[in-house]
Amino acid sequence: LGISIIFFVMGLSLDFVRNFISDYQNIITLVGGVLLVFFALNQIGLIDIKPLNKEYRIDSDINKGKMNYFKAYLLGFIFSFAWTPCVGPMLANVLIMAASSEAAMGNLLIALYALGFMIPFLLLGLFFTRALSFIKAKKAMLMNLSRIAAIIIMFFGVTMIIDASNEIITIQNKYNELLVSSSHSESVDTSKLYDFSLKDQYG
Repeated sequence: LGISIIFFVMGLSLDFVRNFISDYQNIITLVGGVLLVFFALNQIGLIDIKPLNKEYRIDSDINKGKMNYFKAYLLGFIFSFAWTPCVGPMLANVLIMAASSEAAMGNLLIALYALGFMIPFLLLGLFFTRALSFIKAKKAMLMNLSRIAAIIIMFFGVTMIIDASNEIITIQNKYNELLVSSSHSESVDTSKLYDFSLKDQYG
């Protein structure tokens, strides 16, 4: 619960995100794609973004005897904050998809994301000793898996860049065509320039 709550808190701003994205969707997609490529290159090791490769921690004295439900919840909540930069690119995609969906579907997407995020940690908790031994024995393999994941992230980033660029070029071409056609006529049908709808606070 502690881990997932932060994702739902982010989801509370979906209406704001939806309106913002509707105005700047292509630019956001383009910038997001570029960031994904940079993150992937850093994860592979081809570039070195030093702030992303440093570990920041606050030492705390938490022992098993004093653990309780509230502390477990609080630790999960703080933990999700700490991991948000690591999962930022994927989380941003989920929020973008959720913002472009109906409210119920948006909440479902966030819930599925939170569930997918938590399952590995639940499994680690259940099989901690075996998992720790596996991680120690398979460091090289896990590093390769990390690089494979980075390549997949890079693929998503490049796809986002291409899609957004094509969309921006298409919009620009349509706009240029309207400008050319308007120069040959006295009046321009402005309804062709924009396609939008206005809604009040009740939808």
